[in-house]
Amino acid sequence: MADFLTANRILLKDVLVLVDLRSKKSGNGSDKKLGRIVMKISQGEMEDGVVVGNAYDKYGSRKHIIRLIMHGFDNALSELVHKIKPTDIHEIGCGEGYWVLRWQHENMKVRGSDFSGKVINIARTNAVELGISDFLFEQFSIYDLIPERDSADLIVCCEVLEHLEDPEAGLAALQRIA
Repeated sequence: MADFLTANRILLKDVLVLVDLRSKKSGNGSDKKLGRIVMKISQGEMEDGVVVGNAYDKYGSRKHIIRLIMHGFDNALSELVHKIKPTDIHEIGCGEGYWVLRWQHENMKVRGSDFSGKVINIARTNAVELGISDFLFEQFSIYDLIPERDSADLIVCCEVLEHLEDPEAGLAALQRIA
């Protein structure tokens, strides 16, 4: 836990999230440090009267309870992804791109989408600053999902449905691509 608490922090002056990635076993069994993801967040930016992206830096929070919650979420999602070994991942509602960029950094085939053009631009900027293609991110609504474009082995849709005007329609859209 101490490693997690010291590895995650926010640089308030520049409004960047700095997150150490975990060590990963290399082919010879030794641990290999993956590096860091440095990201901009939206800080509650508005688009068409809606707050988009992360208004609060939950990944780099200094609040103990938030760090514990995020650590648990991170472990659970990471364990799931590594256990099922998907050939590709599509994150619906990707925000600033944290998970897409992290999985891309782990050499997974991944893409992200979000309804917000502003937050997709932030995700693209984050990608470019990491030397990753900004083509991983597309702007479209969950309601506009189509199987030919949006299907994947693993669909990730976290912290999205509670923000929708019509969550049942959002679930139906997810079922179309599952």
